[in-house]
Amino acid sequence: MQYRHEWKHEISVFDVLCLRQRLSSVMTPDPHARGGRYFVRSLYFDDLRDTALREKLDGVSRREKFRLRCYNGDDSYLVLEKKSKVGGLCAKEQTCLTRPQAQALLDSPTPLADVYRHFEKLETGYMD
Repeated sequence: MQYRHEWKHEISVFDVLCLRQRLSSVMTPDPHARGGRYFVRSLYFDDLRDTALREKLDGVSRREKFRLRCYNGDDSYLVLEKKSKVGGLCAKEQTCLTRPQAQALLDSPTPLADVYRHFEKLETGYMD
């Protein structure tokens, strides 16, 4: 797993326009974006004690969270993601799920435990 810095900056509309213009000469637009944007829908998994939320609010240095994402309202491409943070560094692991796999996860009485098991299988190379 590769850790990296993740810094977020708010920039002005003018800066957005300048960056788009400058980057357009060296990059091609993502064909999946609509008007240069994505509509992202995320479903976060947490336990009954809201551990992931509380660790974030308390500034815990080592933490992880899990989420299920779809883009532009298209549920034919679903991504299950694990985001880990250690100090100021973060790493992401992800895997694609089919609609039936995602539905089984959502219908599970223990979805967070199922998510953990799914990522354990990815790390060990063992899949059902």
